[in-house]
Amino acid sequence: MTTNYPDISSQPSHGNGLTCLSFTPDGLSVLTGGDDFIIRKWILAKGTQQEAELAFEAEGAVTSIASSSELWLGASADGNLRRYSHDSMEMESMVTSTNGIPVRCAAIDPKGKMVAVTSDDTTVKIVNLDDTMEASLLIGHSHGVRRATWHPTKPILTTSGSDGVLIAWDLSVENQSSIIHKLESVLPVEKDDQARSFSHDCSAVWHPSGDYFFVATRAHEFVTISRSTWSKLSVFSDPDAVGPVTAVAISVNGQYAASASNSKIHIWSSQTKRRLFSTAVSPNTTVTQLAFSPTENTLVWTDYDGAINIWRNPVKDSFPSPVVAAPRRPVDDEDVAGVPDDFMDQDDDVDGEDDWIIDDIGGSKGKGAMEGFRESSGMKEMVSITKSQPAFQPGATPYENKRRYLAYNMMGVIEVTDQDSHNIVNVEFFDQTHSKGYHFTDHSKHDLGYLGECGAVFACQPEADHPAQVLFKPHSRWNSQLEWTYQMTRPDTRILGVAAGGVPKSGSSSKGSRMDDINGLGNVVIATSEGDLTFLSGTGRERRIVGLGADFISIVASYEWVFVVHRAGGTTIDGSQNFSYSLINFEDFSVRQYGVLPLRRGQTLSWVGIAEEGASHRFEGYVHMLTKYRLPHHGSWARIMHSNELARREGKDESYWPVGFSAQAFMCVILKGRQRYPGFPRPIMQELEVKLPFRKEEPAEERLERDLTFLDIERDELGEELTTKDLSNRELRLDKEIVILVQAALKADHPSRVIELCRLLHHRKSLDAAVKLVGHYNRVGLQEKIQALLAERDEGEDRLEVARDRRVAWNRLDRPARYIEEPRAVPGQMGRAFQDAGLPPVIARPGLAPATPQVKPSRYAAETPVPSGPGSSFDPSADAHERKRKRDLADEGSSINGGSLMDERDVPPQPKSECQQLHFINLPSHMSCTQSSTHSRESQTRRRATLAPVQPGTRARNSSHKQA
Repeated sequence: MTTNYPDISSQPSHGNGLTCLSFTPDGLSVLTGGDDFIIRKWILAKGTQQEAELAFEAEGAVTSIASSSELWLGASADGNLRRYSHDSMEMESMVTSTNGIPVRCAAIDPKGKMVAVTSDDTTVKIVNLDDTMEASLLIGHSHGVRRATWHPTKPILTTSGSDGVLIAWDLSVENQSSIIHKLESVLPVEKDDQARSFSHDCSAVWHPSGDYFFVATRAHEFVTISRSTWSKLSVFSDPDAVGPVTAVAISVNGQYAASASNSKIHIWSSQTKRRLFSTAVSPNTTVTQLAFSPTENTLVWTDYDGAINIWRNPVKDSFPSPVVAAPRRPVDDEDVAGVPDDFMDQDDDVDGEDDWIIDDIGGSKGKGAMEGFRESSGMKEMVSITKSQPAFQPGATPYENKRRYLAYNMMGVIEVTDQDSHNIVNVEFFDQTHSKGYHFTDHSKHDLGYLGECGAVFACQPEADHPAQVLFKPHSRWNSQLEWTYQMTRPDTRILGVAAGGVPKSGSSSKGSRMDDINGLGNVVIATSEGDLTFLSGTGRERRIVGLGADFISIVASYEWVFVVHRAGGTTIDGSQNFSYSLINFEDFSVRQYGVLPLRRGQTLSWVGIAEEGASHRFEGYVHMLTKYRLPHHGSWARIMHSNELARREGKDESYWPVGFSAQAFMCVILKGRQRYPGFPRPIMQELEVKLPFRKEEPAEERLERDLTFLDIERDELGEELTTKDLSNRELRLDKEIVILVQAALKADHPSRVIELCRLLHHRKSLDAAVKLVGHYNRVGLQEKIQALLAERDEGEDRLEVARDRRVAWNRLDRPARYIEEPRAVPGQMGRAFQDAGLPPVIARPGLAPATPQVKPSRYAAETPVPSGPGSSFDPSADAHERKRKRDLADEGSSINGGSLMDERDVPPQPKSECQQLHFINLPSHMSCTQSSTHSRESQTRRRATLAPVQPGTRARNSSHKQA
């Protein structure tokens, strides 16, 4: 739709004929010139209703104006090129002259050191602005040269001849030039300088990335030409944009292109090649030159009637700014998914010799257009700002010869062929038993795609009055009517990423088909510019909109959850992208894992994916895998591979474009040389063995840890199941490798390593084998330790049950929340809380129980219990005669045995005093201390008389003791 915008102002300023313009680098002023021999300077902030400053030195029509941070130049049909100060309208000097031949164009190089001067002559003059006497000629055209433009970062010049020949020149060697490429039959042919079409701008307008340029063709097309192949990449086409293209411009950040045709101005997305906005200009006039402001959202053009036109805010506020530095784009960039150039370049050198930002702009160290201007103007950045990596779709590639991949994963590929007015989408599967491939005509030109287990999801961006839209096409064998669309409600909402997850198909059998019907069509997730994730069912039912709270970067999905990469806040000054990740469950939208991506400073993320085992992987030269992802908030990123250190890469110039993971294999496409993306026809997918990037060269130990890592991942998937036959067999094979390492540790006399390895053994038979092996080396002490380890295993709980209980415990849902009980009503207490001012009720607390005394004999107490209580026969006074009788019996026994003394160890020590025995006897409450001590001594005497044999001499000895 063409709209006449109210914020367009126009002012006639020159006579009829070619009218040219140029912005000053600061964007504050616009210089215009025309057939009235005058150059005018317009202050942009004052609009067109102002008295412009004038320069009168030209003696012919002004044909071209060029400006830099230090000066500006005016070219005239009088054959002279004049120099002016950047802040003045007074001429400083004459730069060069073409001896009366009209100068057609003057172009200053990005560094502001040289100027290319074209004229009706067949040569192009290169003049040094610091020393105008230093000049060189470029010889190669056969007719007059109408226009010249410089590559934004490299010493490459493109010139457009009046015969329709475009030549690219290499000026990297001082005072020497060479033709890089000569492009014929592209530009319109116009040799008559009096014809109106001679005023059309036939310049090759370079994209800020320098990878391609825009040009108007003789077929009335607006196209892009690749610098790498010098062939046409794409065409900007729209039913409303017809007729010869008279002028072309590109925004400072490369996001938008502008073209003029048939008395209309069109603004296009340089990524999608779609027309976004249009406006009508004065009828029956021709736009001769277009230019975007380098600092604000403004478009200025001049026409054949000699007027200057200023369009304020041509790009709506809901769209990305045409000024803010945009991500650098690749050679064939038409990828709206935002995949930066060289994302697949696996060289992750922090110093950045091959870093993607540097490769994109040819060594300018990641500076955008404005940064390049500041450097050339002598201004220095006080802070090195890290460029934010834009959102990207894993497996997507930019256009190459009008073809690209929207998705490339372990399921298959989504190929797109651009037919200008529409796209042809071809969906192919690697496993044809899963689903059969199909193709369809895409009139919406979807630019995002994801190939999931249950279906393919596509998305297109808002355009004119059409909002962004999502299309889901399930992998259905019998009903194509199951596909559905989902539109954004706001016209300015953009879709940043899509993903689809579901239970894998079970095959082509009837039973498998029934199970597929029960499992449904999975889930679809959409990331939007509104800062949310929209969850839809496979039938298009809206389930939930989850606020992301961060800048979206990328997304992939499995049948259980979706993995999202995002950035909370901005990048850091030291070069970190500040990425985080979330693993969200499809069933209850719970965040199972959340954390920071361990991305080193200066690196960018190039790929994320989910392996067949369900583990999430990411790639930036290093391959990282999320382990323990099934245990909530226990995940950690294990570095499992470094593609730059593969043995097969030695002596080869190749890189690896990731596709996915299968078991312990890295599936990728091998790219040769400086190739960055897989091309067409589709290359064969290769399988590379995963190798942990350990710093020590110990292949056996690396293989052991790798197997243990993947074994733990599969064991985490068991749930409440103890084990499987496959896992048991793998454990047995792993135990054999461990036993071999145990033998190596024994030979190296490393006992600690032996015990450490034995602890890793899984089965009892393996431990028995380790015990025998240690015994074979006569390590008795070590053998006993391993046997103790074996006994500990036998006596402890089963390891499989312990592992299962741990899994179940971590995945158990949280207990219900505990609530404070309501206070029970107390008689006499007021009903409402906080209104009872009386004393609190008495709380009954248990006290200490009354002590119950018990008699606990000491080591010298009698074995028979002490009688207690009334009626006891215990009488201390009657016991004296009995004691005397027993002593006489003992003396007689002593005399019979020959009077030998008793062994000292048989003589008991002196009985403790009554006070000492109180420490060992708990007395009944009715018994006195004297009674207790007397009774104790009597008991001891009876016990000795019973146990000790009667020996002769005992009586005499006892008598002597008694006398003593």
